[in-house]
Amino acid sequence: MFRLIPTIRRGEELADTPVKPSIKVAPELVGKKQLDAKNNPYWEIGGNFRRVSVEPFESQTLVSIRQFVHDETDPTKFYPTKKGISLTVEQWKVLKGCMTEIDEAVEEIGQKGGQE
Repeated sequence: MFRLIPTIRRGEELADTPVKPSIKVAPELVGKKQLDAKNNPYWEIGGNFRRVSVEPFESQTLVSIRQFVHDETDPTKFYPTKKGISLTVEQWKVLKGCMTEIDEAVEEIGQKGGQE
C-alpha cells in the first residue's frame, strides 16, 4: 500500500496532519539475546527494528537479518518485512569466515570517508 506524503515548502505548515509516535528499540536491548513468540532467539541490531534471528524453516535452520514493523493496533507485536536476507547455515559459516577481511575493508573504506 502506498501513501502519498504531501510536500511542505519552506515557511509552510501542514495543519491537521496526524503524526505517528516514533517507536524505537530501547538502547539497552540492542545486542542482547531475546526470544520471540515462537521461542526463537533474536538480537536487535538498532535502527528501525532491524534484527538478527535464528529460526527453523522447512527442515532447515536460517539466520535472518531483517527489518520488522510494529502492528498499528498493538505496538507490542512485530512482523517481518521483505527488507532483509535469510542465510542457510552453510552461507552463515562462509560469512563468518569472511568477517576479518570484511572488518578490514570497513576500516579501510571508513578511513577514506567512503570516497575514492
